Amino acid sequence: MSLKVTVITDTHYYSPLTGTSGSAYENALMRSQKLLGGSRELLEAAFDKIIAAKTSDIVLIAGDVTNDGEEAAHIEFREMLRNLKANGKKVYVITATHDYKEKCKKYVGDNIEEMPGLLREELFDFYREFGADEAISCKPEYMSYIVQLPDNVRLFALNDDRGIEGEFLD
Repeated sequence: MSLKVTVITDTHYYSPLTGTSGSAYENALMRSQKLLGGSRELLEAAFDKIIAAKTSDIVLIAGDVTNDGEEAAHIEFREMLRNLKANGKKVYVITATHDYKEKCKKYVGDNIEEMPGLLREELFDFYREFGADEAISCKPEYMSYIVQLPDNVRLFALNDDRGIEGEFLD
């Protein structure tokens, strides 16, 4: 038996609740290198293909899962991951710098408003059903864990959101 893994990284999921119309959104879209509007549809289509293809049993989502740490984006993204899991995939998540922020931007017409984000210390438990619950070793303070996979393979899910001196990166 061979181990087959699908790896997805830097999804930067953007929740429609963050705003998808108006001049404030259009200005943000012009400055962004990320896919904003349409992010949900694209990820759902990709996840549907992963489910339908049956070519891998494990899906690794590596870092920067949300646009900028918006709580709404995390909640919606986690539901999409639960759908993958419900369709027979083992899903492992590791977060990174774009996944936490206390206050995030929301675009409403011509205005930019604040919406809640998730804090770094909340992320480990928020996504624990996607890796940490199965871990043979965990370091929540470092947002990292190790899981024993089939075929004597171990997944070392290492979060890298600290600089060389231990400072948080933005």
